Amino acid sequence: MTTDLEQFKNEIFQKYNHLWITEKPVRTLSQYFRAVYILSNNYNTELWFRGHAKDTYKNIPTLYREQTKYEVLNEIREFDTLQEFKRKSKIKKDTDYEYLHLMQHYGLPTRLLDWTTSSILGLFFAIHDHDECDNPHVWIITPKDFNKFYHEQNKVYNFFGSEVDPKIKGYFNIIDEQFDNLPENPIAVLPSFYDERVIAQKSCFILFGRNNTPLENLIDDDVKFDLSKITIDNDSVWFILEELNQAGINYYSVYPDIEGLVKDLKLKWRHRI
Repeated sequence: MTTDLEQFKNEIFQKYNHLWITEKPVRTLSQYFRAVYILSNNYNTELWFRGHAKDTYKNIPTLYREQTKYEVLNEIREFDTLQEFKRKSKIKKDTDYEYLHLMQHYGLPTRLLDWTTSSILGLFFAIHDHDECDNPHVWIITPKDFNKFYHEQNKVYNFFGSEVDPKIKGYFNIIDEQFDNLPENPIAVLPSFYDERVIAQKSCFILFGRNNTPLENLIDDDVKFDLSKITIDNDSVWFILEELNQAGINYYSVYPDIEGLVKDLKLKWRHRI
């Protein structure tokens, strides 16, 4: 017998293999929360969220989106950039893991794909760059199921400090420049909360190995983890931004520094949010 919750989910989502997509774009914050509630009750485990402004964007790290005119492995580019960043940044960190977090944080290309544990922040990231929005949407993944499928452990691995799991060290053997030994599949990891932005954004990552296929392209009949996608109505972006602002979610709350404050004030001045 189909429960009310299952019926409600079937009314909102359409399933394609292990990919769940909303039948209609959401137009309000309450509709978005309703869709998240359905997924949360369906999986009964932690969810991670990632917002995209455009439907053409893929779930792949910036390192693999960047093109170079030189015949050089992306991992070598990351390694070389890390060494230069450590030398010139004047920032002291205990491990290279934390330096990689910082590189990602400040916009350098890495093998890390940003996610957040907050559904409302995932929505903000999808629509905050309002001029770029073209069928914005929020991706949802269950990180423990993801790791269980690829790594046979129902856990999210720590990616910080001296107690890093040996499995994670295999993804980060750049110290020996043994790039051919990188594991094949991506893995869900947790960073340390070393920075106000990381704390505010409730950051988490999927770290890629040799397989740089976008996550949504990994989905097929044999895959045992789900991806979900909540689409946002283009014409409702400004209305939802206003709702988010009323809920205390804006540039300054998500980017709690001078840059975030300036962006927030400019947005309010321009649109009287």
